[in-house]
Amino acid sequence: MNSPNPRHRRILVVGAGSIGSRHIRNLVELGASVSVFRYRTLRVGDLEQMARGLGVVETLEEGMENADGVVIANRTSEHLQVAMTAAERKVGFFVEKPLSHSLDGVETLVRQVDQAEIPVEVGLMMRFHPNLRELKRLLTTNEFGSPLFARATVGQYLPDWRPGTDHRRSYSASRSEGGVTLDLIHEIDLMLWFFGQVNDVAALTLSWEALEIESESVAQIAMQFQSGVIAQVHLDYVRPAYYRRIEVGCERGVLEWDYNTGTLTAATKEQTEVIHRLEPGFQRNDMFLNHMRHFLRRIEDPSTEPAVPLAAGVHSLRVALAARLSAESRHFLKPAQLEVAVP
Repeated sequence: MNSPNPRHRRILVVGAGSIGSRHIRNLVELGASVSVFRYRTLRVGDLEQMARGLGVVETLEEGMENADGVVIANRTSEHLQVAMTAAERKVGFFVEKPLSHSLDGVETLVRQVDQAEIPVEVGLMMRFHPNLRELKRLLTTNEFGSPLFARATVGQYLPDWRPGTDHRRSYSASRSEGGVTLDLIHEIDLMLWFFGQVNDVAALTLSWEALEIESESVAQIAMQFQSGVIAQVHLDYVRPAYYRRIEVGCERGVLEWDYNTGTLTAATKEQTEVIHRLEPGFQRNDMFLNHMRHFLRRIEDPSTEPAVPLAAGVHSLRVALAARLSAESRHFLKPAQLEVAVP
């Protein structure tokens, strides 16, 4: 198969906030022709700061008329509306995480995408981290025996996330659209990528008044998988310094990933050693860039396997919403049986 020539790909980006701007820059770097739709007024000068040669469209319909693909990077609560419009027009789309803020309309979207047979990617770009891809390989091949348990932790002080903005006015602060459980859904997705279908979820959450937000600030989520693996996911907005780790206990050793050091370590009875290390020069944006490159490849050749299929986005959303409901009800919940999820 020939490599795609993204210079012939016309991509509409919906939303020009922080993540939309990142996708715009990456698409331009990859050579795509980019147009932008934003619900709020977007001045030409704003576009020129992101990249030269960008077009602005007045309506979604206008933007999708000649688009080969759509990147959906608007507010979480508006993802599905744009995705449905793209699916109805048989235009492939890349939708940011989380897929939505509730399950309303999700199954309809899945049916529409299946009927349209279009390429879809969900923006869970941590699957492109080299350390984690190696960890996935080791778990798939059972190199250290079958996995038994896992712990994933990620946290960072919310006011430090987006310098120059008021975190209290962000979607993260909104109970209906944000909260640490939806915001930091990557760790939930990684557990599902590693271990498959979740049977049961239980969670506790905490709201820290000092942040002055209505959404939850800390979440502790327990999961049991069909395979028998048990996992714990810790998510928080309160940690003073950025921290991200995953530990997987297997029959013949413990594998530990440390984002800050860029290492994957294996501890066995005989020794503890670094078994995978990031290449010098690796940057966080490489994950976004590689995922977008994959999306462009899928537009060129829809038979290319998805990196993060729509089903993965649905699965992680179900688990996140089940965790929220579990924290409220103090009961175990089965994500697969979740039909109505109240934020």
